[in-house]
Amino acid sequence: MNTPSFTFVLYTLFLTLSVFVSSSSSSLPMSLKTQASILVSLKQDFESKTSLKSWNISNYMSLCTTWYDIQCDTNNSSVLSLDISNLNVSGTFSSSITKLSNLRFLNISNNMFNGNLSWKFSHLKELEVLDAYNNEFNCSLPLGVTELPKLKYLNFGGNFFYGEIPSKYGNMLQLNYLSLAVLSPPEGLAMV
Repeated sequence: MNTPSFTFVLYTLFLTLSVFVSSSSSSLPMSLKTQASILVSLKQDFESKTSLKSWNISNYMSLCTTWYDIQCDTNNSSVLSLDISNLNVSGTFSSSITKLSNLRFLNISNNMFNGNLSWKFSHLKELEVLDAYNNEFNCSLPLGVTELPKLKYLNFGGNFFYGEIPSKYGNMLQLNYLSLAVLSPPEGLAMV
């Protein structure tokens, strides 16, 4: 047995295995428990939570089957859709939602969410629909949504956005629908 060759083969095998393990671990899906924890922490910022009683970390295994207004992929392993529209929910809507990186549909319309939308939207690369219509957001329009390559539907109407409409909003050519209609904001919106 030739020692240098054997060492080289072992080294090559080790290197190949380490590359395989590191690449496969970075692409592993987020566990149901982690996704449930994100949703439960999101709910903690809501002031009226009665409609979301099923959002309980103790039943995280049923996240994709019994949690209110949650839809998952066909394997029931990843949250794809969150629709909590028309629930009369108030409070802030936390940026922790961006940790659900496979999310494709987010509808929080017709509630009373306030605060701002300064999220790291870039983590939501799969998002196709963002509907935040008719809430009480009082901030400038978030620039981060312009970085969402798959976004087809964006509704920020019925809020209290102010300042200028960022020129990058005009570059979202993939959009099929865009609403920025406002409810008499103090400064109004102006196109740059």
